[in-house]
Amino acid sequence: MKLDIGDLKKRLQTRAALAVTLESARTVLSVVRRGPGIAQSDREFVLPIGAEALITDPVKAGQALAALLQTERIRERRCVVSVPPGWAMTTTGEIPEMSPEDLRGFMELRAEREFPSAVSDLRIAFDSYRAPDGKDRATLVAIPSKRVAAVEQMLEEAGCKAISISLGLDACLSDVSEQGAVHFLSNCDHVDVVVTASGGIAAIRSLAGPVAASEVPFDAANFCREVRITLGRLPETVRQQVRQAHFSGASRASETLCRSTRDH
Repeated sequence: MKLDIGDLKKRLQTRAALAVTLESARTVLSVVRRGPGIAQSDREFVLPIGAEALITDPVKAGQALAALLQTERIRERRCVVSVPPGWAMTTTGEIPEMSPEDLRGFMELRAEREFPSAVSDLRIAFDSYRAPDGKDRATLVAIPSKRVAAVEQMLEEAGCKAISISLGLDACLSDVSEQGAVHFLSNCDHVDVVVTASGGIAAIRSLAGPVAASEVPFDAANFCREVRITLGRLPETVRQQVRQAHFSGASRASETLCRSTRDH
């Protein structure tokens, strides 16, 4: 589930959109403006309502969002929404060679087999790529429709409309080279682990991360063990590509994670 900035520019009639990023304990807003070949964002605004609180009461979240937009005099109402990768159920595997139309049906059948919910109750997307051994692979992503509906209800309550809802993983795919990487996206109390290879997303997983002022120490050894398990589930040809690690997200948590895992 990717946001294509080029496609976004074609669809936008205005020169700006409101970027809405849902995190564990907050929602981050910024106005994204079209620039020459890039999307430029203004300063950030924070709504102290996290993703799960939004699901519990989308109307209340929408009212708070409307109040923030009014206070900050933000006029943009067309939204590009990034939901937490932790909301997604994922699976990855080989795919046969077929037309895009047939591939969509094939992935829906796979979702029926792999996920515990009916396909009608899910929003499904997939990212395909060709592995170094020449085999086509895809990562299938499914988000419960009720969660997406809650996001849409919040936006409607605030007088906004989503033009895109995705996992917000575009930065992980900004480098389309063959060099694979593990991306650690720190998000409050957890870390979204995204593995990229051959220009595609090979795996997505959310793990508990370091929490500031927590009485429970961060178990860096167990964290790294879970990352190795995730990598171990990938084919050898894909895994061999992964030679880099990138840390991003909340700066303090990201720095702590990088420092804690360095020797593991």
